[in-house]
Amino acid sequence: KFVIDKTAPVVSGVKHGRHYNVDVTPTFNEGSATLNGKEFTSGTVVSKEGKYTLVVTDKAGNETKVVFVIDKTAPVVEGVEHGHYYNENVTPTFNEGSATLNGNEFASGTVVKKDKVYTLVVTDKAGNKTTVVFAIDKTEPVVEGVVDGEIYNTDVTPTFNEGNATLNGNPFVSGTTVTTEGSYTLVVTDKAGNKT
Repeated sequence: KFVIDKTAPVVSGVKHGRHYNVDVTPTFNEGSATLNGKEFTSGTVVSKEGKYTLVVTDKAGNETKVVFVIDKTAPVVEGVEHGHYYNENVTPTFNEGSATLNGNEFASGTVVKKDKVYTLVVTDKAGNKTTVVFAIDKTEPVVEGVVDGEIYNTDVTPTFNEGNATLNGNPFVSGTTVTTEGSYTLVVTDKAGNKT
């Protein structure tokens, strides 16, 4: 009695060439296996990050080889920080994956110049995502109600469109009326560090 078997073992739970961001449980329907050269039992959970080669061989010598990666680490973004405002051009970079900037394809190392709020989403092959929201603002705050260098013989009510202010070094709220005689320095600073 003899058997002719030309069918390679069937592997489930992992697919060749795939990247996973979760634990996987490879199974096979026949034969014996090695995972990265070490004996492997069907149904064993693989959880450690890394590149794996699963080789399953049946009694007839038919072989199924599955190479896969476990990657649970999100891409690393440099050059911009989440929630920050910048008053200059920025150059976001990332260590892996592909990205979009405000929904448009974005290449690592591209200079971002325009005043705007941006959402950078970087996704690696395993589906791990890093999202960074940042803003570029190169425009100084607009001050109204007073003019630099001007002398007034009436009360003044300085207002500004953004940021925080000091008047002679003390906190100042937009729209507060200044009534006391004296020389004043109003400094308005926005989130990006632009000053008027």
